[in-house]
Amino acid sequence: MKLGVHVTAYRRPTITKIAFTCLRRILDELAEKGVESHVVVGCSEKKSAGIAKSFGFEPFMVKNDPLGHKFNETAKYLHSNYDWDYMLEYCSDNVMEKRYTSLLLKQIEAETPYWAMNCFYMMNWRTKEVRIYNPSGWSNVGRLTRRDLVDKLRKKRGYIFNPRLGRRLDKDYNDDMFRMCRVMPSFPALTNPIILDLKDDYSLNQYKSFAAKGSKYPVVSLAGNFPEINGLEKVEKNGTDNR
Repeated sequence: MKLGVHVTAYRRPTITKIAFTCLRRILDELAEKGVESHVVVGCSEKKSAGIAKSFGFEPFMVKNDPLGHKFNETAKYLHSNYDWDYMLEYCSDNVMEKRYTSLLLKQIEAETPYWAMNCFYMMNWRTKEVRIYNPSGWSNVGRLTRRDLVDKLRKKRGYIFNPRLGRRLDKDYNDDMFRMCRVMPSFPALTNPIILDLKDDYSLNQYKSFAAKGSKYPVVSLAGNFPEINGLEKVEKNGTDNR
């Protein structure tokens, strides 16, 4: 079984290195189970490209704006140039809890068509405060799509990710996956999220926008095993967003 891994990166070298350390761990664990992978990272500056290379990932140089263009060109390159059974989406500002690898492997072994998660933690990179996003919805981080569905989506609409969009790419992808391929993602039943989004000033959806809706996205303690952030400043249980 082979994974084609879709990632984009933009500035934030420290956060990118943490995210890529996590992704490297996941892929190495999968390799031990016989799952091969190739990672293509859409980059618009040399520093991100160099970081990608240092982790054994392939940088693909493409303009950053609009984000949909960057997503789509990277996905098209991955789709056209490599043989893989599933497309796995990752982001350069996220880390995954240890449970993720085994959950992902189960989906691959079961040949699940389309799989995603609908909850995540977010951390204010400066203060280390954590909030939780747990409404109905979905995340593109760690999302898994079988090759035949990606083939069909690209053939029917002429692109994989909408190149005109700067936001809501995950929703647009999911909407057309249902409309054109008649499939919705299956979700794992999780008490605690396994995605941690590390938010700073370059984040597309900044932490302060979630903090402004405090009752909807409450401050929580970070639960679970996230090896790549063990050295970070202690996460406060009931801190505030010091903007």
